[in-house]
Amino acid sequence: MRINFRANRQITIAINTALIIGHFHPKRNTRMHCLADVAITPIGPIDSIEKALELAKPLLEASGQEYVIHDGGFTIDAEWKDAMTLVGQIHEHLHKSGFVRVHSDMRVGTRTDKAQTMQDKINVVEKKLKQ
Repeated sequence: MRINFRANRQITIAINTALIIGHFHPKRNTRMHCLADVAITPIGPIDSIEKALELAKPLLEASGQEYVIHDGGFTIDAEWKDAMTLVGQIHEHLHKSGFVRVHSDMRVGTRTDKAQTMQDKINVVEKKLKQ
């Protein structure tokens, strides 16, 4: 079996370029919006989720993105690239602050049929609960 490294390199470059430029919404030809729910789990000598969120909050505020902090992490309402960049910045900040290992589980939702914010989703649930 022969592997064409040149072709594989081109594929890798294309994938990395797509990640750098940002994902695009297929119907609106704009950057893709997402809701990213991030659960942070510090592992090691400093294993406090509360401390991790305390350190993450200034970065979340400075980003200018909509966010909600919850018991195990936070949810970001932003364009795809901005959300992923912010999660990376938070990881870097936690490591610089003494956290040896940081594990994040992310659930990212996107949709192409309509624009929907985090608050829109909350409003729908609250409306249904009142019925």
